[in-house]
Amino acid sequence: MKLYNKEELKDSRLFFDTTPPSYLSWLGFFFVGVLVLGFLSLRFIPKNYVVRAQGTIEANDKAYITPLANGHVVEIHKQEGEFAKKGEKLLTLSAGTEGVQENEITKQIEELKQKQVIFDKYEKSLNEKTNYLASKGKEQEFYGKVAYYLSQVQEDKRQENTKTESTAEKQKELAKLEEEIEKIKEDNHTEYSTQISRKNNELKRAKNKKETLNNQLNSAQKNNEDTSQIKVEIETVDEQIRTLNNEIEDSTRDAEKKLETDLKSKNDEIKTKKQEIKELSSQSQAQSENTKQ
Repeated sequence: MKLYNKEELKDSRLFFDTTPPSYLSWLGFFFVGVLVLGFLSLRFIPKNYVVRAQGTIEANDKAYITPLANGHVVEIHKQEGEFAKKGEKLLTLSAGTEGVQENEITKQIEELKQKQVIFDKYEKSLNEKTNYLASKGKEQEFYGKVAYYLSQVQEDKRQENTKTESTAEKQKELAKLEEEIEKIKEDNHTEYSTQISRKNNELKRAKNKKETLNNQLNSAQKNNEDTSQIKVEIETVDEQIRTLNNEIEDSTRDAEKKLETDLKSKNDEIKTKKQEIKELSSQSQAQSENTKQ
């Protein structure tokens, strides 16, 4: 590669005769292409034109606003031509009845306050079971209700006292029946014991008599005496012993049967009394719950 100094390059055609590098050619083609594309795009890209002038804007669709109630305009919140969002208040109307409605509402409030006082007295009367209400005016209706309630309470109380007394009376009858059962057992035992004791004594005497007759029979047989009369007496005593044994068995059976019958009768009465007491208690409990409600 040849090197040139500054003086040699002043009048030289070196730069003009030298072939430019290839990248410069491609760069030139690129710029030319950009210019051509720019001119072509001007034909297709929309262009905005600014015109300064005075005019009016008018909507394509007109909307008419109609209020739900008739009245006169009290206040305008949006002026003509002013932008309004959805839900914003445009104006305020008055039907001319605001004062009347206010007076009516005030009157209703006062009536409700008076009713509240009556209700408080009504509740107090029910809780304390004393009629604090007046029998005239607005309290008259509730006075009648409280009076009816108190009369019902008194009637329930009277019935409750009656049931309590009846229950107490039946409790006494029940206790008396239980005492009678014990007395029946005791009387039956006493009667049975007396009767059996008497029969046993008779049986003992008969056995002693038989033993005596047997001794006499043995003695007579040893002495070769007549024993027919003794044997007849022994048979009579044996029959008496058998009869006494049968009577003892019959007495025992009859006493047991009589005791069973008497006890069954009294137990049935006791069962009936207990059922009556249970029913009275259930009725009293139900009535008490109804009174509380």
